[in-house]
This record gives sequence, structure tokens and C-alpha cells, in this order.
Amino acid sequence: MYYVGIGILVVLLIVIISFVRKPNANSEVAKQVETPPQIQKVNDIPLSQRPFVQMLIRPAEKNCEGMDLMVSNFHSNETNFDYFMEYETQKGLIEVINGNRDLIVEKTHDPLLFGTCSSGACTCQKVVDGSLKLTFSSANGEYVLKNDFVYANVGDKKGIIKSKDLRLTLDIGTVLANRNNVLIGSSFGLPGELNEKVVLGPYYISSYGVDKLSKTVKAFFQTKDSMGGKVQFWNGENWKEIPSTVEGEKLSFEIDQFGTIVLTE
Repeated sequence: MYYVGIGILVVLLIVIISFVRKPNANSEVAKQVETPPQIQKVNDIPLSQRPFVQMLIRPAEKNCEGMDLMVSNFHSNETNFDYFMEYETQKGLIEVINGNRDLIVEKTHDPLLFGTCSSGACTCQKVVDGSLKLTFSSANGEYVLKNDFVYANVGDKKGIIKSKDLRLTLDIGTVLANRNNVLIGSSFGLPGELNEKVVLGPYYISSYGVDKLSKTVKAFFQTKDSMGGKVQFWNGENWKEIPSTVEGEKLSFEIDQFGTIVLTE
């Protein structure tokens, strides 16, 4: 009985100590809760309200090849934009170009070069494709546009050049020399008002020094849903419908100059 009594006292003492030492609930370390990163909305403003962006190929002169960004047709009193270009090289490297452009104070902008130059020496890159993100500040707040582009050499591609989403194909053949580079970009705004609904594009096509082609180039839109749609091209002043024919699941047409092209319904 003596040992039983001592055991009971020990148990009661442990319970009392545990109760006295019980920490305050508010002093406990909070459990760590992971929150997802903020997702930035891209291309969420209507096509008709986006500025028009031209991606003009710039040849290698004293420096590397590159491009000039020409931004126009504003709709929301944009004041400036940040640009972030990511491109892949033929060696499989990922390179980045970024910066900011003021739209209030007009000034000559620097070209976006595919490579780096220092003390008169340049390390240049051969580009395969990439993406361009533009973050605009405007009277209505901030918005972000992003596109994908391919940058292809005619000779390397044997005259067949496709957009990154594979929906537009150019069969250039021998109309351009093998040394020419051709850029096809997507997903920016329109150069002029268009009443018909755009169902594919806009696509922007450029090649240095090439506007009017010496011969027409055959092109295809890969599409299942809008075989009755109209191919339209911006000729610098207005939209021009281009005759097209259905070939399987493709719309076939011909163009005699580079620029902006869409499919409407």
C-alpha cells in the first residue's frame, strides 16, 4: 500500500507540472502555409485596344544582328513600357534582353542586339526562336502583352518557314536568297481598325530590306474551324482581302509582300 500511494503521488505531480507548463496557444509557432505566386495576366485586353508592334530585323553591321521594336497605334495614353525578350540560340542557350522605353519624351531607341558588345568587340548569337513580353503603363493602369516568334534563315529551312505555333507556313522557295533571315511573330495588336472578328493571328512577317517581293510567295493557314474565313493583309494603308482556297485542313493563299496578316470570319 505504501508503494501504491507513492506511485499515485508521482502521477499527480506529473499531471500538475504538465498543466502548469502548458504553453499559451498564442505563443505557439504558426504553421507555415505556402501561398501560390501571383499570376500575371497576359494578353487579356481586347485585340482592338492593343498597340501595334513591329519587329524589324536589323542586320549585322559593326555589331550583331538584332531587331528594332516599332510601337504605334496606341489607345490608352500609354506613357512607357518595359520589354523582356527571351530567345534561344542555335547552340541551345537561352539569352535575355530587357529594358524600358519612355513614350512621353520622344528619343532614338537602341536596337535589341542578339549578342553582347564591349570595347569594340562583339560576341554574337544565332537566334532560333523566342518570346517578347511588353509591360505597358497607361492611363487605365498596367497591362502585359506577350508573343512568340521564330527567326529563321531561308537556306537553313530550305525555303519553308513556319510560325512557332505551326499555324502559318511560308513556302518562300527561291524568292529570297538563302542568306536572308525571316521573322514571324504573333499576338500583338493591329495596325488599323478591322471590323471582322480575327480568328487566327495577327502574324507579323519581316525580313531586312524586303517589302515588295519579286514574286509571290505561297502561304498556308492550318485551321479546321474557319475554312470559310477571309485572309486579310495590311498593305500599309488598309486591309486587303487575299483570295484563298481550301486544301485539306489548310487555307492556301499567296502574298507579294511581308507585313501583318490575319484570318477573319
